[in-house]
Amino acid sequence: SWLNFAKLRLSFAQVGKDTDPYQLYNRFVYHQTPNGPEAAAVDVLENANLKPEIATSYEAGLDMRFFDNRLGFDFTYYYSDTKNQVMKVPMSGAYAWKRINAGNIVNKGLELMIYSTPVKTKDFVFDLGVNLAHNRSTVKELADGVSRMDFDNSEKLLVNVGAFSGGKLGDIFPRKSYARDIEGRIIVGEDGLPLVNSEKNPKAIGNIQPDLLMSVSPSFT
Repeated sequence: SWLNFAKLRLSFAQVGKDTDPYQLYNRFVYHQTPNGPEAAAVDVLENANLKPEIATSYEAGLDMRFFDNRLGFDFTYYYSDTKNQVMKVPMSGAYAWKRINAGNIVNKGLELMIYSTPVKTKDFVFDLGVNLAHNRSTVKELADGVSRMDFDNSEKLLVNVGAFSGGKLGDIFPRKSYARDIEGRIIVGEDGLPLVNSEKNPKAIGNIQPDLLMSVSPSFT
């Protein structure tokens, strides 16, 4: 028979994830300044009443093998909805940030693994595996009153990288962009210089998540 193996699998899981213990109580962080000694300050208002993150996951897959197991594939679709995300949000006052439960992020994707044995003799076997994966994380909701959050290290870049409510996790935003008309042409002011876009939440110009991941695994025995 050309079909040697077939398996359909379905799974459901709901798990909780706690946060780091040092995110429950305020702590001093040392800061080194170029013109003076180190200083200690509390930058983040911590929260002793944080709730655990709750992730609800679904997965479906199909595994099949053909021609005396010399060809086969394993296909997987997964979906995960995580609520009560622990995150820092900016605040005004004595602290720069506060840590709260907020956010709802959906992670979903596809993965395909292809197995093959192109060469098989009495003394030599050549196996070849190919893995293809596509993943996307979408931000369904952030904290109340917060529509966009930048990653901690994005200030070191020429662009901002972060999360936008309704967008994808890892969206890339320009620090400054030129104002454009409805046809996409840059608007020039009376002084002859391009006008800077004043939008609070500019349109994402890209994303750090790759569209496709691929790996090839040859094996000789």
